[in-house]
Amino acid sequence: MPADPPEDTDRTGPSSTALTFDINQTRAPMAIDPAILASRAFTQSPMWDREVNAGLLPPVSDRLPPNPRVIIPFKEIGTYGGRIRRAITGDIVQVPATMKAKDEGLLTFSHPMGDSIEPNLAERWEFKDGGRELYVYIREGIRWSDGHPFTADDVLFFYNDLLFDDDGRPLDRSVIPSAYQVGGKPIELEKVDDLTLKFSADKPMGRILYGLASHDIFALPLHVYGKWHPRHNPNATYEEFRQRATRAQFLYTEGNPTLAAWRPVQWVRGQRVVYERNPYYWKVDTAGNQLPYVDNLEFTVIPEKQVILLKFMNGELDLFGRYSQIDMFQTLKQAERETGNFTVHLSGPTPAQVFYLNWDAPDPMVRQAFRNRDVRVAMSIGLNREEISQLLFYGFMVPAGHSFYPPSPFYSEKHFKRNSEYDPDRARDLLEGAGYRDTDGDGVREFPDGSPFEFTMDIVSAGGTRDITELVT
Repeated sequence: MPADPPEDTDRTGPSSTALTFDINQTRAPMAIDPAILASRAFTQSPMWDREVNAGLLPPVSDRLPPNPRVIIPFKEIGTYGGRIRRAITGDIVQVPATMKAKDEGLLTFSHPMGDSIEPNLAERWEFKDGGRELYVYIREGIRWSDGHPFTADDVLFFYNDLLFDDDGRPLDRSVIPSAYQVGGKPIELEKVDDLTLKFSADKPMGRILYGLASHDIFALPLHVYGKWHPRHNPNATYEEFRQRATRAQFLYTEGNPTLAAWRPVQWVRGQRVVYERNPYYWKVDTAGNQLPYVDNLEFTVIPEKQVILLKFMNGELDLFGRYSQIDMFQTLKQAERETGNFTVHLSGPTPAQVFYLNWDAPDPMVRQAFRNRDVRVAMSIGLNREEISQLLFYGFMVPAGHSFYPPSPFYSEKHFKRNSEYDPDRARDLLEGAGYRDTDGDGVREFPDGSPFEFTMDIVSAGGTRDITELVT
């Protein structure tokens, strides 16, 4: 474990070889003018002008914290207004689809590549005692969307009374994330003061920063949910709390306070979820405009991915990404050329396509083969990845071995490319040397007992996996 980082630690950096986004290409200012922060000369959406003028909402300078988080726009300073219409294949089962547009952790992965960890709800953090203690300092002045202050109590309420309370933990949280455990023991969390949290364990907490930056809820408004928890209200029941505290109920229920950019205003079960901007959102751009730019988010439930594609091309949806598939690429590019109504962007990196070998396969012959390094190398270099890329991925697939890939901080090009070249001659030699030969000339290699070298592949028929499997078998 390295020595304790300096007390002003507020970022964990990327690997030098990881892919990065060149923010210098933006036309927005690279930093906010200190005079804007000093004079509190912030700008708000016109959506709130009437409420402010009528005295129903405080001025934006009073709604923002003393040190708001400043975001550099990817391209340029945005324009207020409008809505973004998206699709989800289900509301309850597709909570992650909406949560990724609304999650706000104490920390966050940098955008767009996620190759580093940055402050978010917390301004900074520091490790002590060789990584056995972590102090997290919450940004002063952040408020929930209903105007109530956000404090350490909201984090402790979620952590102690929901996540680590077996009676209070909802069914959608059946497993406690491993990032909050060390050696099978829960990491302890305590309040130092209203804006300071202390995490502690008897061993270094190697993964906790990644847990705090993950796409999930990590605070629950105690001033709202406390009345439904038996530890805070003797008349409450755990059954009701568990029902109300699921991710879907928290994210979708109209009127629920949020720390995200948009607050829920309508939920028609099985049909639609609608959000509007959060008047107390605590981020600004580099021109001093309170974020977000967009007034509303609308998620319509459309179970079929092909229907989502058609509605997007027909102009009924504004953003299509989560359910896009590589076999839709030609259709989208053709429609892009013919209509000009949208632009196709290639994002990345995307999750890798990987075949996992079961080292504990029930068949002893298969198990022995899979545990032989030469067999594994032969199987890898026997795959024509470039052919797969051209036939199934329009040349966009990057041939690689089984290792960390960008933007992981553990990425190494050497390991990334290891055993990914197509070399069928060497693959045959390795198998011959390992004792797996075709002794009867039928084109199939045999196990040492003379039975065919064969095994079963279990796949998920999505994301091109089925087509890849058919190519390699």
